[in-house]
Amino acid sequence: VVSCGQDGSVEIVARLRGWTRGLCAIGNLAIVGTSRIIPRFRAYAPGLEPDRCVCGLHAVDIKSGRVVA
Repeated sequence: VVSCGQDGSVEIVARLRGWTRGLCAIGNLAIVGTSRIIPRFRAYAPGLEPDRCVCGLHAVDIKSGRVVA
């Protein structure tokens, strides 16, 4: 999850284990859907470890980067 400043700067707020499937911002929360990486598609997900990826919904506080749910 990244935060984009009004000056064009980009800051990594949180890293999640999985392929991003969806994102919705609600106030200071980013709701992010992730899925596992199928090993044969590993080339399309550089930097992710297929064995550590998880499916799920994550609520991330974009101010602190903390995963709250």
